[in-house]
Amino acid sequence: KTISTIESKLKELNLREKQIKQEFKEELEKLSITYHRQLINMNRRIAQISLIIFDTQIEYEQHYLSQWRIRLNTLTEDLIQVKAAKIPNLSEQYFDEPQSTIEMQALKEFEKKAEIVKQKLRNQFIRLRSAATVEDRACKLQQLLSETTLDLSGLIHEDKAKLQECFNSIILDRRYLEGKKFQKLIEALENATKSQMKIAAEEITNFLEQLINDIEQNFNLKLSQEDQVKLRVYTGRATFPILYPFCFKPLCTDLDAPKNNIKFQEQQIWLRKIAPEILDADLARFWKLQPKDSNPFKEACNILELLSFELVPVDLLVICRDTFKIFNDIALNLLKANAEAEQVQANITLAADDLFPILVYVVINSDLLEIHETLAYIDNFSFTTDKMSQLGFCVTNLQAAVSHVVNVSESQFLPKQNGQSL
Repeated sequence: KTISTIESKLKELNLREKQIKQEFKEELEKLSITYHRQLINMNRRIAQISLIIFDTQIEYEQHYLSQWRIRLNTLTEDLIQVKAAKIPNLSEQYFDEPQSTIEMQALKEFEKKAEIVKQKLRNQFIRLRSAATVEDRACKLQQLLSETTLDLSGLIHEDKAKLQECFNSIILDRRYLEGKKFQKLIEALENATKSQMKIAAEEITNFLEQLINDIEQNFNLKLSQEDQVKLRVYTGRATFPILYPFCFKPLCTDLDAPKNNIKFQEQQIWLRKIAPEILDADLARFWKLQPKDSNPFKEACNILELLSFELVPVDLLVICRDTFKIFNDIALNLLKANAEAEQVQANITLAADDLFPILVYVVINSDLLEIHETLAYIDNFSFTTDKMSQLGFCVTNLQAAVSHVVNVSESQFLPKQNGQSL
């Protein structure tokens, strides 16, 4: 009897040992997949950035070059950290592929190209050192604002890079009051970084809002509401590419962001395996005429993934708004196609409650790097006027969707019997 009892306990211990090993193996595989996905995503982002800049002409504008360049450096540093992770054969396996050699060559070519562009921009800066009176600069600024067009959301078109460069030369010139003030802010941030002190995000946004007011007063500008929007956007695009390294991670108020990013990616892995109608019953109507394994909102996912590339809060807000617009248009077209197929005439509209499940689906199926830092950056450094507009509404919903993905439980999607999960 004693021997039988001992054998029984040994069997239980062996079974438990196998279970623990299996659980450990699954956790290790999940971790490996997460790091591998990060590695591939970061490589793909760096290659995209490099090839885009490599294909451009020497006359590529300083504003956008600085944005891409800073983001490239940030992603490269993150990539080095991921490569250093103790996961055997993952990083080596990826970098040994022929495609990675092409990417590295593109990076080297981009470095040469960037040096040529930077030297040309230095020469241009030297030629523009001739002094100008307040009246001359005011006239130039007023003309600049009058030449700028806005789209329906009141934001500057992206093809106005030369106008942005002209604005930068007026406002960031250190010989003048505005440039001196901004340089003092940069020096204060550099000193704070060296001494490991933090400057509150509100101080930076207050400084920029005061800078905008000073520009309007010092140049004696009589600005319409539309021109004030232009001035605000121009100022943000002039300053945040420089402020970005001091603000994005160092001043991130979400202390759990790195942990939540990992949790977010782990949640995405299993949520992508769940059918849309299981995620939310309201989503089923968008797949009536679509293959079950298709993603009709892929275009919206591609737009949302651009959050990894922008440095200016207002441009990040624009990406959120464009994502909403794209998937709203796609959803309406799908519902109209359903109505035509069923030969039903109906006035089709979508309310906010109808859009949220679609947004959650788009978030689940988008590769979003450092999404929690990005959302904190938008929240901390967007101008108050922008946050109170339609743009603010879009980013608030995006925050809710990301939070939903992080916190949703796998048990919610298990089949139920008698009110209990199986």
